[in-house]
Amino acid sequence: MAPNTTGNMQEALNTSQEGAGGGDYYAKGSAEAATESALTLQKIQHRLRLTKKADRLVIVLVGLPGRGKSFIARKLSNFITWRGSDCKVFNVGRYRRLAADGACDADFFDSKNSAAAELRQKAARLALEDMLQWLDNEDGSGAATPTSPTSVRKDRVGIFDATNSTKERRDWVLKECTCRIKRAGKPTGVVFVESICDDKDLLHANYMTKVKNSPDYRDMDIDVAMADLLSRTKKYEEAYETIEDDEISYIKIFNLSSKMLVNHIYGRMAKSIVPALMSWNIGTRPVFVCRAGQTMNEAERATLNCAMSQSENLGKQGRAFRDALFSYMRVECLEFINRRHNAAFSPDLNTGTSISGLVNRGFTSHTNLAALDSQHTEVEVDYVGSDGVTPLPFPCHIVSSTMPRARQTVDWEGMPYPVEMLSNLNPLDKGDFTGKELEDLAVKHPEWYNQLVADPFYTRFPGGECYGDLTSRLESVVVDIEQQVGPVLVVSHVSVLQVLVAYFRNQPIETCTSIALPLNTVLKFTPAKGGGWKETQHLVLHSPSNSHTDLNSMDNGMYCHAPAQTSGHTFITRVLSMSTASSSRTSVTERSYTCSDGVKLAARHWTNIAADDARPTTTRRILCLHGWLDNAASFNRLAPLLLDSSSPPTELVALDFPGHGLSGHKSVDGPPQLLAEYAYYVAELVEALDWGNKGGGSVGVSRTVVGNINSINGSAKKAMPQDNADTSDGSDTNKIILCGHSMGSGVATVLCAAFPEWFSSLILLEGGLVARNARDAGKHVRAACQRRLKSNRTLFPNGSSNESADGEVPLPRAKVYSNLESAIEARLSTTQRMPGDQFLSYEAARDLVLRATAPAPSSLASENSEAIVFRHDPRLQWPSLQYYTREQVEAFFHDVHESKIPVCFLYAADGWPVDSWAEGAVREILRPGTLQRLSGSHHFHADPDSVPAVAREINAWLDRME
Repeated sequence: MAPNTTGNMQEALNTSQEGAGGGDYYAKGSAEAATESALTLQKIQHRLRLTKKADRLVIVLVGLPGRGKSFIARKLSNFITWRGSDCKVFNVGRYRRLAADGACDADFFDSKNSAAAELRQKAARLALEDMLQWLDNEDGSGAATPTSPTSVRKDRVGIFDATNSTKERRDWVLKECTCRIKRAGKPTGVVFVESICDDKDLLHANYMTKVKNSPDYRDMDIDVAMADLLSRTKKYEEAYETIEDDEISYIKIFNLSSKMLVNHIYGRMAKSIVPALMSWNIGTRPVFVCRAGQTMNEAERATLNCAMSQSENLGKQGRAFRDALFSYMRVECLEFINRRHNAAFSPDLNTGTSISGLVNRGFTSHTNLAALDSQHTEVEVDYVGSDGVTPLPFPCHIVSSTMPRARQTVDWEGMPYPVEMLSNLNPLDKGDFTGKELEDLAVKHPEWYNQLVADPFYTRFPGGECYGDLTSRLESVVVDIEQQVGPVLVVSHVSVLQVLVAYFRNQPIETCTSIALPLNTVLKFTPAKGGGWKETQHLVLHSPSNSHTDLNSMDNGMYCHAPAQTSGHTFITRVLSMSTASSSRTSVTERSYTCSDGVKLAARHWTNIAADDARPTTTRRILCLHGWLDNAASFNRLAPLLLDSSSPPTELVALDFPGHGLSGHKSVDGPPQLLAEYAYYVAELVEALDWGNKGGGSVGVSRTVVGNINSINGSAKKAMPQDNADTSDGSDTNKIILCGHSMGSGVATVLCAAFPEWFSSLILLEGGLVARNARDAGKHVRAACQRRLKSNRTLFPNGSSNESADGEVPLPRAKVYSNLESAIEARLSTTQRMPGDQFLSYEAARDLVLRATAPAPSSLASENSEAIVFRHDPRLQWPSLQYYTREQVEAFFHDVHESKIPVCFLYAADGWPVDSWAEGAVREILRPGTLQRLSGSHHFHADPDSVPAVAREINAWLDRME
């Protein structure tokens, strides 16, 4: 028979596809319905058993010394904890050293040494008992118990870290963990992970790491320690039995992931842990993480006649960061390639799975490495762009979100780097509540809001996500990053990067919202030999959002947000000290005032006038009002910058509103907390300060004291000015500059509309007045009444007599925090529950918390001397009885504009989002003389990296006004 031509072959294939069954068997297989049989049931018995979800899992490590078991244990613990489970490593070596009262030499591990064998078994038994007790949560830690209806009950994973080198030992561990009598009602899964290594280079490196770091070889000569370790290993090898029982679940890792063998591995082990084990890489390579560049500012949008949107392009500052990022990455990546070449190996960076980095070069010994070094005299740079033609100057695996601003951040001109755009890296989806305000949600969705307050990490936004969801969608990203052997760059957004950075820092995932991610800054992570990551922070662009101080000298310093470490925060602390160095003349004092209704007001008072000088005429008097649940400390960084050496004689006072900071609480039967009520207390403070009757003689604003006010200097009692009577002489010399942030800016606007003669200018930071729909007035009253009726019985069980001697209202339901740092973490977490993509620095949060907390009462704190409570009035979180309508807000804006008070309106790029009506009302009715968008978030006046720009704008504006 003649062979088929190409045409005949194709015809024959077509004919075969049209045969019996009407389809291609090789493409679709049999169409016959699958049925259960004894055979199929027999074959899936292990799968049926091992895919059941269990709250307890034991991972038993197996392997000779120096095979990387502890490295695997640490990596597993970090990954599993980051994924949301409780995980703990139980290292039998620690128990053995305790039982043997110290380190043991090689003879201790001789299988013929019966006394030592008994002691080793005792240590293993103690470790296993502790692990099982921890798995069952019998130690009182309570971590596995949900704290609210939305909490996820955490499963627990114990890692039994030992050689477990014989079948007898492994059978004992399996029996103890799964015994139906001892473990009745406590089902526990067991998986063995054996690390096998026959790579001489890798073994030598592992041995060196062990003798340099293990407690067994502390203060021992390296050569002596190495000899002892090799002898110990030989004694283990004499009795070692590899896993061969295919009835159990096990994973075998060869040479730290160059090959893996899995047996009866299903469920989460197959879905999560096996990919992670395959990806881990002990080769050193940098991982760079940064936020996307800044989008367009207001002026740029006006030029293009477009509004702010999620799909917005980079603005001028964002493009500058993009260019600076390329320059930074070029230097870093080329230095990395040079270091790698100098270390005598240079793997193909387009592969990605070798644990040692020694891939595709055909060498397995030290001699081959030396030969490779002698053959290469310069760095290989044959990296080609995504067009397949353009040479690239350095290798880098780049991933970004699908947001245009993220992709454009790595759109380097003339450099077609392949960029993997992943929706996994898109910001937290807030679903139906995107752009909505927390106060509105508290009124309209009180049940959901209460869940959010109780459990911010696992409370899901309706139609959207919670922070707990982000670890699920970032899992594949982590695996991809871990498996790379060359540089990696990740460009994303605050919420996602906080979760990602928590992995690299091995930080409890529930606290990830405390992680600050400054703009124009790259976080660089490099592997540590123990399995963790070292972190440095690099400011790559000096811009209006950053201090003008030269920070290049700080680039090599470790940067960590864990306040317990003394090395943490060096970067930010130095920025602050340099920024305020010119304010050496500035002094700050605490002051207090008692209002006519008995409420005590606290305030911070800054001045650049020396106390021993004859008081000159003060030309600037600035009164600062903080935001909701903030306090006067939010101005700690801004105030000194407004009183620098170039400023005229200036006084600045920052008030704590009632119920905030160090101020007292309103009485039980006091009026409800309305915005106008805050304005009233500011009026009381203005009178108490008596700025118009001091220093400047009779010139200025001659005001009278409101009722019974005891000011710091005991000023006389006077009467309230009548009906907006203008008691000034028309001069602005001693009028007040009013500055408000967030809620404080709303109070400031109301005051300027009501008492325009008191104020020379108005500075609004991230604020204005918030308007509500007039048709919702009844709903607001209903929600406020329901909350007040429910809460009053608990907060004030004895009525108005529940006040203490100093007028302070006790807080019987105040949550107790174990120490200052836990309270700071709680404050940081609230930021992520706010609309938009907001963030708050650790430094700003610490300032606020220090002023907002007090030692916990002994009745609540037991014997914990560090326990604290927030002292703010819990009624501040109640919905208000009444909100201003759009018509009222427009009237206030109109009155301020008509009063000719100059207005400076500053808002943040990543601040509180506003709707089109509010933006239009500010532009068209309030008409501020300065309307400027600055880098930063809602607390840009308090965060160290953004406050210098805020201060410069305000100082320049004040200079123009004068």
